Amino acid sequence: MNGLHPIMEQYQRELQESTKKRNEIWKESNDLFIKFYYQIVLLSGGSIALSVTYLGYLQSIPNNKIKIIAVLMASWVCFIISIISSLYRNYHYGKFMYHLGSAEWYEKMEKLRALLEGYIQNLKPSSEDVKQVSSAVEKEKGNSERYFRRLGYVTQISFFVALSSLVMFAICNTLSGRIPSAG
Repeated sequence: MNGLHPIMEQYQRELQESTKKRNEIWKESNDLFIKFYYQIVLLSGGSIALSVTYLGYLQSIPNNKIKIIAVLMASWVCFIISIISSLYRNYHYGKFMYHLGSAEWYEKMEKLRALLEGYIQNLKPSSEDVKQVSSAVEKEKGNSERYFRRLGYVTQISFFVALSSLVMFAICNTLSGRIPSAG
């Protein structure tokens, strides 16, 4: 940074900080993707596996009629929806975090480019390139944000419905053999 104007040094430092921040955000978003994937997918998959085992147990009981099997099937469908939507939610969340960091980086790059324009003739990227990329980044950031928020709601709702349905199925079939019938 020797011989640069103090304002240019400041913007160069800000650009470096923005680049560092963008890289940290990208790493964090990847970490969140992995954690969320394991939490929802493993819990949903485990719930499906346990419910299949429970269904097998119920079928092995002599003279046992399985009640509300449609509720169990609905819970499986909801678990699968939860798994799929959580994967796509994290994908779009990662894209959003990347574009969020990129938008700030492009803004700092434009400021630095404007300062250096008088000193360096052929600085790449050009002002128009930065504006086009920055505009595209903002649009993509907005799209990704909408997707990851909506998919997050779908994941939460479907997971809740799936667990509720599974519990209802288990309670109905567990209590049905223990409650004496009138008659």
